[in-house]
Amino acid sequence: MGSARKGASSIAVMVLVVAFGFVALVMPSWVTNSVVDAEWEGRVKRVQGDLGLWGLCADVDFDNARVLIPGKDSVVDFSMRTCYSYFWPIDNEIVRIETVIKKDAYTTSICDHFHTNDDRASKALAIMTGIPSSSMKDFLDASCSGTGKAVTALVLSATLLNFLALMLLIVGACCCQTRASLPLVARYMVNLGIVCSAVMSFLMLSPLRKAKASSPHVSYGVPLYLEFTAFFAACFAGCVIERFECSVKKSANAVDTDKRLQDKMRHQHLVSKTNRADIV
Repeated sequence: MGSARKGASSIAVMVLVVAFGFVALVMPSWVTNSVVDAEWEGRVKRVQGDLGLWGLCADVDFDNARVLIPGKDSVVDFSMRTCYSYFWPIDNEIVRIETVIKKDAYTTSICDHFHTNDDRASKALAIMTGIPSSSMKDFLDASCSGTGKAVTALVLSATLLNFLALMLLIVGACCCQTRASLPLVARYMVNLGIVCSAVMSFLMLSPLRKAKASSPHVSYGVPLYLEFTAFFAACFAGCVIERFECSVKKSANAVDTDKRLQDKMRHQHLVSKTNRADIV
């Protein structure tokens, strides 16, 4: 029963680790802003910009009768709500403000656009998120570099490792309670996931801090805190899994000891019967 309780505890903690890590991965709001940048006041009415690990999302309203859209009378109540990926092309549109507001077809990824024309890409996304253009350029420069790709790979690896560890714990607790190799491998996976998360945080915090420092209205979002929660929960999970592993080893040793005793008693019984038969 002790082993079963420790197995259930390990599974419960790992469910939290996987859930927090997955939500932090998919939500594109590690840094968030809801205030229009001063450069675009009078043209942008409202903005909600979110920057995440895999991409960014923008919810922006334009409301200025002086700024004309080709083919339309004015930009009153013109809005865009969309998301863009750093590395994966998505069929979409993007807005630019020059003498008029222009909507361009967007069939590329943010980073492809940024590498082609960094000023144009950073300016367009700055308009739609409320992040100052210079800070957006610095953020995209970091996110679209090898470091940005490493961050994406690390967070995906950590999430996958934690999920696989959870599956091993479920199998070990439900079907194979005398196989210590399952929690052992699960613990190694969790530890490796912790390393991936730590390296990812180290690489990602610098561009996130720069984006946050760009304006007093920019703040960290819920996913960032969920990622830190998942990290510390994974550290705790490693300890809980180790206790479960020790309990499984003790149970396995006890089963082996009982089996050896039974074999020894059976052997002694056969020897005793043989001796009695020889005497007769």
